[in-house]
Amino acid sequence: MNINRVGTLVVLGWALIVMSGCAAAVLAGAGAGAGVGTYSYVDGFLKRNYAATISDAYNATLAALADMKLTPTLKKQDAFTGRIEGKMADGTDFFINLTAMPKNITEIEIKIGIFGNRDRSQVFHERIAAKLTK
Repeated sequence: MNINRVGTLVVLGWALIVMSGCAAAVLAGAGAGAGVGTYSYVDGFLKRNYAATISDAYNATLAALADMKLTPTLKKQDAFTGRIEGKMADGTDFFINLTAMPKNITEIEIKIGIFGNRDRSQVFHERIAAKLTK
């Protein structure tokens, strides 16, 4: 094999590795990871950053839960973090963590059930986002 062909194969092999599976997601998300409105799904938690203070995000989360007729069994908040837990009508637990970030950004992570439910977590996020835009 000539040197040009070997170089081409190396570049193509590297491109396949980078563009497959988690590596592509990591590289694609690296620039936008701290961006407002971007989602990540890790260990059953669906995370999103909001352009809001932790107090505003916490109150919007409680209002969204009330709209969904969900009553928290645990509510805690301080200047840096918040935690809300509860049960849905079908007995499924939900867990919501809020973390204050610099520049009035709040990260909210939501986990539904033991292993997480991305679709239900997405609904929660949509309801919270709607409360924050009012």
